[in-house]
Amino acid sequence: MGGLFSSPTDAMGTHSHLLPIELLIDKYCYCSIICLASLPPTHLLAAMVNRCARLCPQHHLMTFHILFRLYPTNPLLIETIQSPSHHPMCPSPSPFAISIPNSKDSSIALDSQATMMFQTHIYSDGSSIEGNTGSAAVWVKDGATHHTLQFHLGKLTDHTVYKSKLVGIILALEIVHKAGHTML
Repeated sequence: MGGLFSSPTDAMGTHSHLLPIELLIDKYCYCSIICLASLPPTHLLAAMVNRCARLCPQHHLMTFHILFRLYPTNPLLIETIQSPSHHPMCPSPSPFAISIPNSKDSSIALDSQATMMFQTHIYSDGSSIEGNTGSAAVWVKDGATHHTLQFHLGKLTDHTVYKSKLVGIILALEIVHKAGHTML
C-alpha cells in the first residue's frame, strides 16, 4: 500500500490551481520580457533592453539576451504606458476617498458632505440576519443607484460576519473593475 513520493504535492498543486513549475517559470519569464519591452524611453534600462532585443552576441550573453532569444519580442511594437511618479515622502493625489465613520450620525453627515464633492459613491457591507450571512455592494452615481451586486454566503454556522464584510469589499472591487473608466 502507498502512493508515489510526489503524490501529495501534485494533489496540492492541482487543488490550488497552480501551474506546473515549468509553465510557471515560463509565464514569469514572458511577463518579465513584456515589462522590460514596455519601459518608457526615459527609463535607465530602456536603451540596454532595446539593444539586447536587436542584437544577440555569440559570447558574453546577458540574461536579457537569453530572454529575448527565447521570447522574441520587439520593444518598438509594445505599447509604452507612462506610470505616474511622485516622491515617496509626499502623498500622491488619489482620485478615491475612503472613509469609515465611527457612528451612524457621523456616517450620515459624511455622506451628505461627500455627495457635494463627488458624483460617484460605492458602498459595501456584509452582515448576518436570521442565521444567514450575505454581502452587497452598491454603486450610486449622481444620487441614484446605478448598479448593485449581492451575494448570499450561506448559514452563519459556516461563515463569519467578517468574511461577509470582505466579500462585500470584493463585490465593490468587482463593480469598479467592470465599470472601468466609465465610473469617473
